[in-house]
Amino acid sequence: MISRNLRILFTMVLISLQGVAAATDTFLGFGDKAQSEGKLLEDRFDSFLDANNLQEWMKRLTAHPHHVGSPYGKENAKFMLSLFRSWGYEAELARYQILFPTPKLRLLEMLGPEEFTPKLMGRSTGGRTSQQTEEQLPPYNA
Repeated sequence: MISRNLRILFTMVLISLQGVAAATDTFLGFGDKAQSEGKLLEDRFDSFLDANNLQEWMKRLTAHPHHVGSPYGKENAKFMLSLFRSWGYEAELARYQILFPTPKLRLLEMLGPEEFTPKLMGRSTGGRTSQQTEEQLPPYNA
C-alpha cells in the first residue's frame, strides 16, 4: 500500500509536469512533425475565434434550458456542428443511449410535529431562463 506522503508527492510531480508541458507549448511524447501539425491546427482554430462571436454564441446557447435529451440541447448540438463544419472540420453528431435519472413523482412532506408540503419550485433569479418553467426539468435530488 502506497503511503499518503508518497501519493501526495506523486500528485505534485504530475501537476508540475503538466505545468512544464503547458509552459513549453509542446506536446510531450510527439516528434517535431506532430508538434508543427498541432501548432498549425491550433493557429487555424484560434483564427476562427472572435470575442464578439463568443458573446453571441453564449447568448444563443443559453437562451433556453437545455438539459440532456432536451429539444434545445439538440438544437445547440446542431448549431455547434454547423460551426465546426463551416470552419472546415469533419464533424458529426453521435447518439448515445444513457441513463439519466428524471423523476416520475416528486414529493416532499413533513408529517410532524406539523404537516408541511413545500412547492419544490425555486424562486426566479430574474435571468433569461429562470422563468421558462415549461422547458425546465423540475427541481429534484438525484
